[in-house]
Amino acid sequence: MSLIQSAQAAGHEFAQHGLSHNRFELGVPPDMVLDLPHEAENKRYARENAAELAEEHSLENCRRKLRQGREILERVLGAPPRGFRSPALQESPGMFAALAAEGYLYDSSNCLQETGWDYIVGNMQSQPREINRAGWQKLRDKAHGLMLPLTCDYTWFLSADKYQAAVELARHDLRQCMKAEIPFVPLCHVNPVFAGEGMRLLEELFDMAQEECTRQGRQLQFATMTDIAFETI
Repeated sequence: MSLIQSAQAAGHEFAQHGLSHNRFELGVPPDMVLDLPHEAENKRYARENAAELAEEHSLENCRRKLRQGREILERVLGAPPRGFRSPALQESPGMFAALAAEGYLYDSSNCLQETGWDYIVGNMQSQPREINRAGWQKLRDKAHGLMLPLTCDYTWFLSADKYQAAVELARHDLRQCMKAEIPFVPLCHVNPVFAGEGMRLLEELFDMAQEECTRQGRQLQFATMTDIAFETI
């Protein structure tokens, strides 16, 4: 509890991330997730149970699960979480409608740059997708205006032989987000940061962002997702 309180006092934010990290808790993950080698069984399940999953992800069911998770976090945090990101970037119309109905300030369950997931499966020839404001706005519209999509996860399954490609992808995405004047939101899972090349990449990424802002005569600003959400309302 003291660690949570210290993090909150330092300006960090806690948001909701589902109840059990079940792949189909509130929706269905995108193909880029289900195509990962360890997701083969989940991909089969999604294909064979599409109708049942659509029924399970009704507005009413999604609202019930969101409330249950929020109540757990509220008891720990002292206040309800204002944001949400689904496990494995799953989504459904019922999930987005439930988030809006339950008064969440933002959702971050979509991704702008799928090339990072191509790298995970070893497709190093994949070219970075374009990031622009039109694509960002399309995701916002799909999610009732709540969506603040993450840009990419550059650290997941990151090995030394893929490191430079991940850095160049991050540089590409940073520049395109700056050009489009949209938030640059890198996702980081815990294990890759502490057990792999993740911390090294993050340190280089922060330096890269500072250098790019200096080059363009702009000021680098770090913000919570709630801060960003208030600025985009």
